[in-house]
Order: sequence, then structure tokens, then C-alpha cells
Amino acid sequence: MKTFKKYAVAAGFAGSLATFPALAAEPDLTAEHIGFGSGVITGALIAGPLGAIIGGSLGIMIGHDQVQKSELDKSQLQIEQERARVSLHRSDLVAAQGALEAVNSQLAEKGDALQQAQDRLQGLQERYAALQGLVSGLRLSVYFEQNSSQVHPRDQALLESVGQGAEKVEGLVVDLEGHANKSGLDQYNEWLSEQRSDRVGGVLMAQGVVGESIRRQAQGARQASSLRVYAPEERRVDLMFSFEPVQGLVSLD
Repeated sequence: MKTFKKYAVAAGFAGSLATFPALAAEPDLTAEHIGFGSGVITGALIAGPLGAIIGGSLGIMIGHDQVQKSELDKSQLQIEQERARVSLHRSDLVAAQGALEAVNSQLAEKGDALQQAQDRLQGLQERYAALQGLVSGLRLSVYFEQNSSQVHPRDQALLESVGQGAEKVEGLVVDLEGHANKSGLDQYNEWLSEQRSDRVGGVLMAQGVVGESIRRQAQGARQASSLRVYAPEERRVDLMFSFEPVQGLVSLD
């Protein structure tokens, strides 16, 4: 009979709690409220009204712990996900750093090659300037037999060497002046000096000198200074070297 009364009182106390506006509202199914309700009922059944209060408090604490554990598990999962993303970004960063180092290494190599090319270019320009000073104004004469425009064998090798060198120098101009002595008529001497100039130019062009770099001029006997009619020193072609006003380089090939 006493047990029945205790259960009845507990049930009545639990029912009376439901009459409060806060508890009579739409039920909240959070872990705290579920724990509170379960604790009240359990405490009331076991220890009456006082047990209901104690049981409800314990139920709230248990429910609160469950909420904290659930939030902690959720936070732990988010932390693990963030760690995974950070690890992925770190891998991407390491790969990007490796690629950047490779690019920097290539740029350094290209920079060294460029500096070497610039040093070589400067050296070539200095040598070219020295060659200009040496060759400009240089004068060379090739002599011929009487009434002949054939290049003598002793001068053939010399002209070939001159042609091979002149072909490698950009901007070099060769002026050829053909001469004759006073032994013939002016018209004949003019023609003969022109033929001699053309023969010398032909030897140079055979070695690769372009025709635009060779300027020919026939003087005939106009500049003959010797009083001797057959003076051998007047039967010649003068080669004079100069440079056009353009920047050129010496080819080392």
C-alpha cells in the first residue's frame, strides 16, 4: 500500500511539473530536456518528489555531457578535416616551391650563358675595332706583264688570301684602281687598266667577297709618273681597304 502511494505521489508530482508554462510548451527533444524528463520520472518512481528533483538534475547533467561529447566529436572531425586540407595545401606548396627553384635555376643558367655571350660579343667588337684601325688605309699593289691582264702566279696566292680574309669582315670595302704605262694609246690603256682591275676583282670574288664590296676604277696612264714609256711599276692594280660606316663583326668561323 505504501509503495502504491509513493508511485502515485511521484506520478502526481511529475504531472504537476507538466502544468508549469515552461514545461507545458512544445516539447524540446534536446539531450538536456530528454535527460531531465527521464531523470524526473526515474527519480519519482524510486524516491518520490525529492527523487524526482534529484533525478531531473542528474538527467540534465547527463544530457549536458552527451551534448558536450557530441559537440566535441563534431569539433574533432572538423579539426581532422582541416588538418587534411592543410596537409594537402602543404604538399601543393612544396611542389610549387620545387617548381620555383627549378625555374630559378634555369634562369641562373641562362643568365650565365647571356653574360658569356655578352663578354664574347664585347671581345669581338674590340677586335673588330682594332682590325678597322689596322686595315683602313692599307694599300696593296699587284703588277702585270706588258700588255697583259693575267694575274701572275706569284700574286695569285696573295690575292686568294686577301679574298678569304675580306670575306669574313663585314663592312670591309676594297677599292681597285687599274693602271697602265704610257706605251699605248689612251683608249687602249684605259681598256687594259679596266681589264686588270676586273681580273683582280674576279680572284677576290672567287674567295667569297661579294661584288658590292668591290669598287673598280680604271685610271689608264693618267697617273703614270715615270718618264719611261714601258715602266713596269705603272702596270699594276692598287688595292685599298676601308670600312663603310656600319657596325660589323669579325667572323671567327
